[in-house]
Amino acid sequence: MITPTQSHKFTSDKPYNRHKYELVFSDGRSVVIDDYETMKQAWWKYNQVVSHVNVVDKRGVSGRGF
Repeated sequence: MITPTQSHKFTSDKPYNRHKYELVFSDGRSVVIDDYETMKQAWWKYNQVVSHVNVVDKRGVSGRGF
């Protein structure tokens, strides 16, 4: 699991939209978010009540990388 304090290097400047993100709250509710930037913003905004994030593959996206 990636937490907001961890960092990573970008290997491409192209948009990465191979996944959807399921933001799971501590009370069991969840919401699916279509892009990484929106998920990060929601994580920061609701970090006190977010349990974790599940990364979900989008259907129909090629698995060949960039």
